[in-house]
Amino acid sequence: MKIWKMTTGEWIDTTELIKRNVDFYKWKKANKERLIKEATEAEIARNKELRASSIPDWKDETTRDYKKEYKTITNKARKRAYFD
Repeated sequence: MKIWKMTTGEWIDTTELIKRNVDFYKWKKANKERLIKEATEAEIARNKELRASSIPDWKDETTRDYKKEYKTITNKARKRAYFD
């Protein structure tokens, strides 16, 4: 399908535009996922440092619910990736 572009006064093939948009959104999604992953890793590292400095040596860390903690960290990282 072709559309008329008023600014340049020419016909443009829409298949090329659609292909470009699809490529852009794939890149944008991959970039967002990469940012979330990096922010999550940074948040985990930050929490490990805080935990190491605040938890006494005698406390057993295996009692923690790591799945819930990871979910919370991921949500915090996701918010940082969106708003930073």
